[in-house]
Amino acid sequence: MKNIKTSFVLIISVLFISICGFSQSLTISWDGEPVADTMLVIGAATDFEIVAHAIITNESDHSMDVKVRRDQLQMIEGTMSQFCWGANCYPPNVEESPGFLTLEPGQSTEEAQFSGHYLPQGHNGDSFIEYKFFNMNNEDENAKVIVQFAATAVGVIENDLSVNIYPNPASGHLTINMPQSIEAISIYDFTGARVMEMQIKSNSCKLSTSYLSSGVYLLRIKTHSSVITKQVVIN
Repeated sequence: MKNIKTSFVLIISVLFISICGFSQSLTISWDGEPVADTMLVIGAATDFEIVAHAIITNESDHSMDVKVRRDQLQMIEGTMSQFCWGANCYPPNVEESPGFLTLEPGQSTEEAQFSGHYLPQGHNGDSFIEYKFFNMNNEDENAKVIVQFAATAVGVIENDLSVNIYPNPASGHLTINMPQSIEAISIYDFTGARVMEMQIKSNSCKLSTSYLSSGVYLLRIKTHSSVITKQVVIN
């Protein structure tokens, strides 16, 4: 009985050490805020490029030689992408950075050291690209983010009078009315992380905002023929 009890205590101790000892070795942030698994970057289809930025931080207790790998998950036909890492920018055919950046414990990249470049070349629609940052000597130490590059007819549309959104600033709820039927609504925080998504199939809806922190958000409304993005303030 004593042996069984001792073994049980050892198992619990190992589990406790494993769980409490785990932490993310690399983290991704922007503007001082952590970046979620996905982020949205909006631009116009006529733009030469739409650019995503991120800061990578070594949260471990040892130095890392960090590389980045790009995975074009879903691309609008006729578009291209490329990325920059460190002092080098790579052509569209390069999926993994030949070079690496050494990050000491607690060190972060500079703002200009990573950028993901999406070239819409006049094509509307959303493309999805994953960027994975990893220790080249131990790829289990990594962080990744999927960037949704949204190229619209005129980028962020703020003057579309056909959309009625009230109250703005909002506190508790947000009502949206428009002539066309709304297919879906998404809300993104200022880091580009999607915090809400709903399928609507109506030209009017009322959204609860009580769970959202105070701040500025992007409201993205998708109809059959267009995508409209509005800025809303939550109190």
